[in-house]
Amino acid sequence: MCSRKFSLSISACLLSFMISFSAFGDDLEIYLGSNASQVTYKPNVLFIMDTSGSMRARDGTRTSRMQKVQDALRNALGNATNIQAGLMRFSDYGGPVLFPIRDIDSPITPELILPVVDGEDDAHEINGNMSIDDDQIVLSSDANIVHSGFRYQSINIPRGAVITSAKLRFTSAGFNSTATNFIIAAEAVGNASKFETNDDNISDRTLTTNQVLWDIDNQWPTYEESVSTPDLTGIIQEVVNSSAWCGGNDLAIIMESTDAAAGSNRKAFSSDDGSSNSPQLVISYDESSATGCLRDRFIYQVDEQDNNAEEQYNGYQNT
Repeated sequence: MCSRKFSLSISACLLSFMISFSAFGDDLEIYLGSNASQVTYKPNVLFIMDTSGSMRARDGTRTSRMQKVQDALRNALGNATNIQAGLMRFSDYGGPVLFPIRDIDSPITPELILPVVDGEDDAHEINGNMSIDDDQIVLSSDANIVHSGFRYQSINIPRGAVITSAKLRFTSAGFNSTATNFIIAAEAVGNASKFETNDDNISDRTLTTNQVLWDIDNQWPTYEESVSTPDLTGIIQEVVNSSAWCGGNDLAIIMESTDAAAGSNRKAFSSDDGSSNSPQLVISYDESSATGCLRDRFIYQVDEQDNNAEEQYNGYQNT
């Protein structure tokens, strides 16, 4: 009788252990398919970005946590293939799905949102004197002549593609509404070079024939609010149509403050600030027109057994 009770007790403990063990499991995706046909399955990957207030911290460096996360995500997405990818923002009170999960290799309607990524890619020049490593870009300074430059790397727009919209987007470093006008152009070269510290390095650059006068709706908003330029389509189109342009090259936008009154003090965060608030170039173009020169890196994967093999020393194939 005691032996039977002991066996029942052991069985009950074992069953309890098995049930409790099964409660601990990883998230798994199980794919079922017919072994009579070849099917490719792409895993679903949802990237969740923490955008809570703590992401502004810099952890003893010049770069915020948010900027580090954005750089890592940009690198991951730039090298990812054969997955279904989506993006979600999560802060203290939750957050929305910004981009639902879809095939990362599927074609999309192109809209490029390009930040300045290097300290030498945004700069300002006041009366000929250059500054390339400040946390803020000066766009106007009283009645001084101010030139500011913004270089964007690896713009994957083929030569001759039809630009449908383009603008610069800044993050304000402080409110300012004193009367100021700006003239905006692009550097008229096929591949723009980084900015340097020698005098007049911005103002000496050759500009596009197409230029935009920004003379209305250019009051600077309060700290960390965004402001956008008028449409710059004609400027970008002139560069992209150039025979020297090839998709994947670098492009520079040049701004000059004009007719500025005393007290004009427009400033925007630069890439050196490390806060992910660097000036952005936002471009859309007609995908059907994208047939010209393009430099890029492509990743191809062998997806059939017959497409990879090795040959033995005696000449016979061995798969």
